[in-house]
Amino acid sequence: MNARTDNGLLQPTMHPPAHLSNTHLDALEEEAIFILREVAGAFERPTLLFSGGKDSLVLLKCAEKAFGTGR
Repeated sequence: MNARTDNGLLQPTMHPPAHLSNTHLDALEEEAIFILREVAGAFERPTLLFSGGKDSLVLLKCAEKAFGTGR
């Protein structure tokens, strides 16, 4: 959600929209972890491509939660 400033530019608001609560985000994270585990179990040598972008970083964190850090 954005708010207009005096000069007409959009400025992000400080509060996330109500439909993006932590509960909702937690459920999405749990679903992503579940899917990662299912896909990894279906293949002999599953691979995760990593570009270093925002999407890849989120996927990497979900993979760490699903499989551990490998240490």
